Amino acid sequence: MDRSESRLCLLDNDLLESTSNIFNRDSEDARSSGYESCDSLTPPPSPPSTPSSKVRTPSAGKKEVMMYSNMTDLSECLQYITGMQDLCDVTFLVGNRQLPVHGVKAILATRSRVFYQMILQHQRKVTESEKPKSRLRMRAKSSVNLNSKLQIPVPDYDHEVFSNLVNFLHSGRVRVQLGTVTGLFCAAIEFGLKDLQKACWDFLKRCGGEDQKRALMTSTQNYLKKKGAQKILTLL
Repeated sequence: MDRSESRLCLLDNDLLESTSNIFNRDSEDARSSGYESCDSLTPPPSPPSTPSSKVRTPSAGKKEVMMYSNMTDLSECLQYITGMQDLCDVTFLVGNRQLPVHGVKAILATRSRVFYQMILQHQRKVTESEKPKSRLRMRAKSSVNLNSKLQIPVPDYDHEVFSNLVNFLHSGRVRVQLGTVTGLFCAAIEFGLKDLQKACWDFLKRCGGEDQKRALMTSTQNYLKKKGAQKILTLL
């Protein structure tokens, strides 16, 4: 079966504004996901895989209702999406080598307003550049667009860092490590992810060893133009 891509645009900005009031994404308390903070040399504990359920006590004349949720399995399944290229509709070309990182526009756009604006901007550019001048060209373009995918260059981030960032936006889970914490912290600030920003900052404050500080100083040199790097330098 031929793979095709939807040509529908993302939500208009005014509609996104109205929905953001419901979810209150700009609030400190409205986290996009949880995180686990740990010492720099200790891997984070695995979350429990036991599904949870709640049973409401039935009132007189009412049927019993059970609310079931299994967020762990959902998170694990969503984490596989970025590795399934055929199910993704956007590809980021990361770093100087333009290594691909795949994602789903709908998930990224709803998780981060900055990603929403980035995707919408590039999507409009592609639409404008592909406007046909005749019906014959329209037919030719339509056959090509079925296999096309939105591509966005991201030259100023390391491939591992940006891949971890996209995985976090899809699954709500990320492993913060000494080699990637600087890039993740800078990305969290740039893309408006307050929960990830706090997790990285908690990790950074625990890196008190001389070897750890030297490693952070080295990695920070790659992101000196980012706001997050300047903040890390004040900590070191």
